[in-house]
Amino acid sequence: NFAEANVADQLLDDNSLLKHYQKWIGLRTIYPALRNGTYQEVDSSVSAVYSFLRQHQESNSTLLLVHNTSSERDTFPISLNSSTDTYYLKNIK
Repeated sequence: NFAEANVADQLLDDNSLLKHYQKWIGLRTIYPALRNGTYQEVDSSVSAVYSFLRQHQESNSTLLLVHNTSSERDTFPISLNSSTDTYYLKNIK
C-alpha cells in the first residue's frame, strides 16, 4: 500500500526500515569486518535474539552483533571465548 508505506514517509521516520538499512550500509563502510569478515554464530538463550561475531584479520578487529527481533527489550547472558572489541548498536524497531 504505497499511500501508507512509501519512501517519502520513511525518509521522515528515523525508525523506518529504509533508515535501518541506510544505517547498516553506513556501518559496512566504516567496519571492514562487516564487509569481508569471517562469521561465527553466538548462541543465545533467548529465541528472539540473533547474535554473531564478524572478524577481520587485516584490521585485527572483531565485532559482536546482537539483533533483538522482538519488539520488547530483553537481557541475556553471553559468553565469548576470546577477547573482542565490541560495539553497541542501537536497537531499531
